[in-house]
Amino acid sequence: MSIVTVNGGISVISAFINGIGAAVSIDLPMRLMTTREAEDPDPVLHEMTEWYAKRFNFKIKPEINVHSRIPRGQGLKSSSALAIGVIELLCIENGSRLADEEKLAAAAQVSREMKLSATGAYDDLSAAYFGGLALADNKENRLLLRKEIPVMPILIAYDANQQRSSYALKDSFPEEAAAEIETLVERVKKGSFLPVAALNGQIISRKTGIRNDLIDLIKGFHPLSVSQSGKGPAIFAVFKNTIEMRECASTLSKQKNIMTILTRTSNDPIQGVE
Repeated sequence: MSIVTVNGGISVISAFINGIGAAVSIDLPMRLMTTREAEDPDPVLHEMTEWYAKRFNFKIKPEINVHSRIPRGQGLKSSSALAIGVIELLCIENGSRLADEEKLAAAAQVSREMKLSATGAYDDLSAAYFGGLALADNKENRLLLRKEIPVMPILIAYDANQQRSSYALKDSFPEEAAAEIETLVERVKKGSFLPVAALNGQIISRKTGIRNDLIDLIKGFHPLSVSQSGKGPAIFAVFKNTIEMRECASTLSKQKNIMTILTRTSNDPIQGVE
């Protein structure tokens, strides 16, 4: 049995405005395992496996079980984790030594073709694959910057009854939003990512809306940064210590339909074992 573990993440810059995007990895794992019989057959997973097999002439196409802590449709990179996790697992099973860039480019292409991502999410895929912060040009499938980040406590809050797709937002932002994003790109290149992630969430929220009630509640616990993760609707908050984070989560848990995840930023790359 082969096993691949890959993390989710949060948005630092949303790529569907002008193609440049950035993301950071968080300790929110998805585990993919080969099996004789899938526990819960997933047509998306089957289609993705077949796509990769045809693209790279993989002879072995195993059944795959997926156990994930990443909530779907929340802007926490579950689709990117799946796309890069599946090709990594297939490479292990088939003894293939594809270059990192080949795997990432293929994962971006299948994400676009299967409409899992409007841009291909090369930035999200890179953060999941390498860990830490990744800045990328999604139009050219090119990694512009990758660096390790400080490991800090992070809280995720989301409404269990709400999900969102980036496809509805594609090409819907005015020119001034693209100019704002360009400014954020320069800030990331200079080493900033927490303030950028917060500003990015505010920019995107002009179209999506945002749970300001949750953000106001979280601000009462003095986070370093709080905002929507890109298109959301999940809210992230970074804290100095776990004490305030846990107190915040306890209060949030009393809100109707609100789920919380206590985790941390991560520099861990994708991991695969046979």
